[in-house]
Amino acid sequence: MRRILVINLNFLGDVLFTTPALTALGRRFPGAQLDVFLSERAAPILWNHPGVSQLLLRPATGGSKARWKALARVLKDGRYDAVVVFHGTALSGLLVRLHGVPMRLGFDTERAGWLFTEKVRAHQPGEHFADAFLRAVGGGDGTEHLSVYLTDTERAAVALPEGRCVGLAIGTTRPQKTWPAGHFAQLAKRLRQAGLTPVLLGGPAEAEAAAAIPEAVSLVGKTDLRGLLATIERLDALVTGDTGPLHFAVALGTPTVALFGSTDPRETGPWRPTAPTTVLYDALPCAPCRKRPTCEGRHDCLVGITPERVFQAVREVLA
Repeated sequence: MRRILVINLNFLGDVLFTTPALTALGRRFPGAQLDVFLSERAAPILWNHPGVSQLLLRPATGGSKARWKALARVLKDGRYDAVVVFHGTALSGLLVRLHGVPMRLGFDTERAGWLFTEKVRAHQPGEHFADAFLRAVGGGDGTEHLSVYLTDTERAAVALPEGRCVGLAIGTTRPQKTWPAGHFAQLAKRLRQAGLTPVLLGGPAEAEAAAAIPEAVSLVGKTDLRGLLATIERLDALVTGDTGPLHFAVALGTPTVALFGSTDPRETGPWRPTAPTTVLYDALPCAPCRKRPTCEGRHDCLVGITPERVFQAVREVLA
């Protein structure tokens, strides 16, 4: 195998979940060219990854037609010996097959399994997605971890207040994964009382929620993705829901308190953390509901995780 293409996912955390598999592939095929086709939004996750030869970007605009045209162009120009497809979209598998790639590896789903020469068992309920991706490429040797590679320049650009800082990642991709802003406000006040500085993390979409948490220093909307990664590495601890920053903290060795409700921490929780990490998950009878909540917007699973309980968990990981 001299030229291998990995067709990666779109969401930040999902791309990070594939880094152990990329490490294993690089170890299994030393000297091979390993290219990754992924979204522009997620590409910074893999910047500087030592096992990746080049990142080939899926266009951010133009819709699905532009994305598939870009993949077809990559397949035509790359003349790959093997392609690994990490998602279940049948069209990717079809394009790979039409371009005559000799070895086509992907998950054996009802829609796409028939397109691959090497079919691996699809993700199973209760299996962590990082384990599924690693299993897909033949497994590892147990030393793999989620990995992000920062530069000294990126680290030097981080500006945090003096003293011990606790990050609060206040946004997620879905309401049923988001701890209430009022809870974050109470937690920020409690952290201040304990001599800790709460620091808000998020994008422009979290600006309104950030304004309701006056006790915290806000970096919401003030960092790009690489700046966010470098900031998380510098924090003394992070409080977050099931979203990208959780997995960034795990990759960077930052102590973490993870809040789960609608998703299953066995599938998307902290994977092989190297720093103290606590998952708060009450496993209500309706959980995990994933994308189909049945609580009529109450989000009992997260509302029931009190600020005082989270504060005590922060104290424990800091200790």
